[in-house]
Amino acid sequence: MIQSASDGGSTSGDEEIEMSDDRADVGGEPGAGPPDARQEAPGQDRVGLPRIVAALAVVNAFTRVAWVATATILLPAQIIAAVGEAGKETWIGIITTVGALAGIVFSPLAGRWSDRTRSRLGRRAPWLLVGAAVAAVAYAMVGLFAQSVTLLAAWCLQQAAYMAITMATNSVMPERVPVKRRGLVTGATALVAVPAVSTASFIGAAFIANVTAGMFLMGGLCLVSAVCFVLLAPAGSSTDLAGAGQDQDKRFSLGDFVSAFKNRNYRWMWIGIACMTLAYEFILSRAVYFCQAWFDLDLPAAADTTAAAVAVGELAQLVALVAVGPLSDKLGRRPFMWAGGAVQAAGLLFVLATHDPGAFLGAYCAICLGAGAFMGVQLPLAADVLPTGRDVGQDMGFYQLSNQLPMMLAPAIGSLILAVSGTYAAMLVVGAAASGFGVVAIGRIKGVK
Repeated sequence: MIQSASDGGSTSGDEEIEMSDDRADVGGEPGAGPPDARQEAPGQDRVGLPRIVAALAVVNAFTRVAWVATATILLPAQIIAAVGEAGKETWIGIITTVGALAGIVFSPLAGRWSDRTRSRLGRRAPWLLVGAAVAAVAYAMVGLFAQSVTLLAAWCLQQAAYMAITMATNSVMPERVPVKRRGLVTGATALVAVPAVSTASFIGAAFIANVTAGMFLMGGLCLVSAVCFVLLAPAGSSTDLAGAGQDQDKRFSLGDFVSAFKNRNYRWMWIGIACMTLAYEFILSRAVYFCQAWFDLDLPAAADTTAAAVAVGELAQLVALVAVGPLSDKLGRRPFMWAGGAVQAAGLLFVLATHDPGAFLGAYCAICLGAGAFMGVQLPLAADVLPTGRDVGQDMGFYQLSNQLPMMLAPAIGSLILAVSGTYAAMLVVGAAASGFGVVAIGRIKGVK
């Protein structure tokens, strides 16, 4: 029986070469990748699934609280201290955009390097620990130095570190969780992480008078979560792992680096998630401005409407996230991706048909319900369609970009649509179309439920 090329097992060089042949489609047929080793040999991991779930919940909750509290409250406060009110809009755009680009570039690179890491802690744990340490340094820089260039450097460092942490935790799903439990693990993790993240802005606001203390706390959360993960769910040594690192001394090839996209299922999975995420981010990225224009409200009323919509939407999203994961283990991932994209598109079109703030709350609830449905199964789906077990970290790093790129581009694309059309109606239509295309893209996946 072939063992998984993960932190908890090993493969021989010959077996790994056979697995690598499945990386691209053969003869025009979709390649579904090798059989999942954990499905063939459940219980192979050195720790049980409950401990893996607990470890994922802790690291996801703590690192996301740190990121959200900083991005929404503490970093903007430091930018004002650095450049004043007049320059805040310009510099927050520069810092967040350049930082996002740093994360996008580093994510697949960190995954590729982690695939070739050999240590007694396994392949992923060193990157999780180092990523948390670098994030802590970046948060400390934000708190200690209220200077525009320093804040830019710190946020680039933080985004790269956050991508390393995310890659390490995302790789747990295909490497250490059986196929039939991946949805359950996603839902259980969301049950802890989502409520924690919803309180992050309030935590950040509590430190608005002492940003330095707040930033040291955020760095501490990252470090504690990484150590807890390694202690709760330790992986086996990768020092003797063969096969997966056999080409680590080969010359870098861009074709090999992006070879996962040659696989039909992986490619359509990535496109589908990117389109649905873009549709969701259109309104979320400019909700207050949208409410001002669409309902003809002043700023305080628009803020109140946005806050109410987000509160209701987060509850709906949490329900969907927790519910669809376990159901997808039995009914398949794609039906929930289809339903989520369709409900999200319908919600966007319903907003188009009404200018009533009360009706908007219901429509936004539907949008978030649909988003929660596809978000609840996108990571298990990505794990299910990985081309091989050889470059899990690299491929999961590219998967993460299907979320990060739309998040970064949505504000700019929305502004372009508004500049050309002069109305939010066009943005709603484009959003609904993007979500619908995402549904079509998921339908192109073959051989995966």
